[in-house]
Amino acid sequence: GVIAKATASAAQSTSFLAGFCSSYMGQICLQRIIFQKMGWKDRKQIYWLAGFISSASILLEKKGRRSELALYALPRAADSFFLILNDHRLAFTVPYGELLIFCSSMSVIMFFFENHFNKLSPLVAKLMTRFLSHDMQLSTETTDTKPEAKQESNQENSIKNPLRHSQSTLSLSGSTMAP
Repeated sequence: GVIAKATASAAQSTSFLAGFCSSYMGQICLQRIIFQKMGWKDRKQIYWLAGFISSASILLEKKGRRSELALYALPRAADSFFLILNDHRLAFTVPYGELLIFCSSMSVIMFFFENHFNKLSPLVAKLMTRFLSHDMQLSTETTDTKPEAKQESNQENSIKNPLRHSQSTLSLSGSTMAP
């Protein structure tokens, strides 16, 4: 069932990551052995070539999951790029910069969760709904006097976002906020 499918998907993603890393490291080690025997110097271009060749391991993954894996690898690539720039003194650090990036990222995700639920990836939508639906208590307080208008409005919003109501009061640990 679900566990077998999740296990197979995890094994496939793990094989991609393991294949990429082992292929890259194997090529670099082989290149160093060959270059030492030939008496040649280590060159940067070999690392780029090894990365390009190792990227073929993405073909081990399903087409639908490739974009998710790219989104997984993108922050690591950006972090490596930043560290290289920082080593060459071409970048500067911002105090609490990681916290600022996290806060801005979460604010974008929450914006889409509240306003454009259907544009979130299914995984993010499920996770956000799961965690937020247990922590929040929503009660509907509409000012509209027509009951059929209330019902239509609530049905439209629940299709977009199961937690969103047209005029809802959000209660978190006793404090209330009205959107």
